[in-house]
Amino acid sequence: MIKANCKSRFSAHELFGFDIMLDETLRPWILEVNISPSLHSNAELDVQVKGEMIKDLLNLSSFMIPDKNDVFTAVLPPNGTTKIDYSSVIMKKNLYSNHIAKDERAKHAFYTQKHIDEQCKMSILDTLTPDDIRHLVQTEDEFSRRGNFERVFPCPSSQRYHRFFEAPRYYNVLLDEWVRKYHRQPARGLALLEDYCMEGIHLATNKDDSHTWTPISSVISTREPRTSSAPTSSFPMPVHPSLQKSSSAKSLPKIQRGGSKMRSMSSSSSTHSLPGGGRALPRPPYSHRVPDGGCSTSTTPPS
Repeated sequence: MIKANCKSRFSAHELFGFDIMLDETLRPWILEVNISPSLHSNAELDVQVKGEMIKDLLNLSSFMIPDKNDVFTAVLPPNGTTKIDYSSVIMKKNLYSNHIAKDERAKHAFYTQKHIDEQCKMSILDTLTPDDIRHLVQTEDEFSRRGNFERVFPCPSSQRYHRFFEAPRYYNVLLDEWVRKYHRQPARGLALLEDYCMEGIHLATNKDDSHTWTPISSVISTREPRTSSAPTSSFPMPVHPSLQKSSSAKSLPKIQRGGSKMRSMSSSSSTHSLPGGGRALPRPPYSHRVPDGGCSTSTTPPS
């Protein structure tokens, strides 16, 4: 609904009212949730409770003043002045741009896969794009204006709620990993964002290769041109110890090509050197171990 009805994400705020009843054991029960709670203040208690809540709500929403050129072609100045300076209070459009680069779209598609593991999700903060930095700055700015509100999502344990979404959402993953990493050291995360903003990275005015996302090489599987079903890996396949530099392999008889008769292989010492009395070796599993810091993938053996 936000994408269909709102041009900017910052203008989407809504207040809900929860009716809660306490039983004889003081256990709370939710009766209903109102999408339009009453804000009337007929009593002194309402003024104290609702007044503070409305103040924090407006500060949290942080309504932006639009550019006067977008609203009126001419604005009459108030009496006694000749010019109105809006530069310090109007909304900066480049901070709320919805345009994302090609590498940012690829990053969004990668981290919204359904079967991505937790180790790969943690790597979302390794390369912060300008779009990532803008959303992180807006999130931290909104959190600083929360007043007496408590943020329930994202939080250090919000990953448990991701399963309730119909599909993974990129900014949920981004903010969730950011909060999990810096919730104990918020000053460290703020200092990092401040350095990026001082360099102009969030506006893409000074974007370098360190903020251009590239796919993680350890999760990209390459296939040989001979077949599309055989699993391949850049890591060496495990070899049975009895086949590594075995002297019995040299004593195996060679098969002559082009002959009318086929020489049958007689039982020799080479067959007894194989494990299990000449039985076939166990088939190595089609999997590999990814070094620390990478992302793991699994491949099923061909049927």
